[in-house]
Amino acid sequence: MREERFLGEGGLRLDQFLARALPRVSRSHVRALIERGAVLVDGTRRPSDFRLRGGELIRVDATPRGWPEESFEDWVLHEDADLLVIAKPAGLLVHPLGESWLRTPAAALEEPGPNLAGLLIKHRAKSLAGLARCGIVHRLDRPTSGVMLVAKSLRAEERLLAGFRERRIHKVYRAIVLGKVLE
Repeated sequence: MREERFLGEGGLRLDQFLARALPRVSRSHVRALIERGAVLVDGTRRPSDFRLRGGELIRVDATPRGWPEESFEDWVLHEDADLLVIAKPAGLLVHPLGESWLRTPAAALEEPGPNLAGLLIKHRAKSLAGLARCGIVHRLDRPTSGVMLVAKSLRAEERLLAGFRERRIHKVYRAIVLGKVLE
């Protein structure tokens, strides 16, 4: 979804109307769009609880905002037919909060902030078609940088998930501490 236009339905709150009009998008995401000013009612920003009279022109601009300026390709450490290995930078969310992106992966592109799932869809959509969770088989917390493995085939996805589940994939964590470490 980039920009969509609707005619309002009387008696409904703006967020309720958009949740019905955009069934693939979660209600919390609808509220986030409204709060960031991506929704205009007759050319004016309105709050989520704005009551529609009916017939208003509602414009939704869900163009992704805030994607990192760095090239996604600079993060790729290795890629073959089955596997993508990425150096995830600190501050990047792995996947959006909520579950709407699991039902409709393109919803990850519509999040107000950057996330790895959305970047994978943007840069590797054909490679990840048909894979659950955009091929993401593990995660790192937002403030953590590190190497992430992304499956590009069902076979790789199954093997990686089993490897993490059975603890056959060895992970190493390193921390840099500024100041004194207290015992």
